[in-house]
Amino acid sequence: MEVGHMSRSFILRSVSKRRLFITSKDLEIAHVVFLLTFSLEFIDFYAW
Repeated sequence: MEVGHMSRSFILRSVSKRRLFITSKDLEIAHVVFLLTFSLEFIDFYAW
């Protein structure tokens, strides 16, 4: 849970630092990162 939260926070900080409007590519990258972190959390949960 924390990993995904940190990743999303990092993305939001990166976007806000650039002070640009969010492009579709930014959303695509954020979506991929979110899915990857969610999948890892899901796998870790069932690995136990």
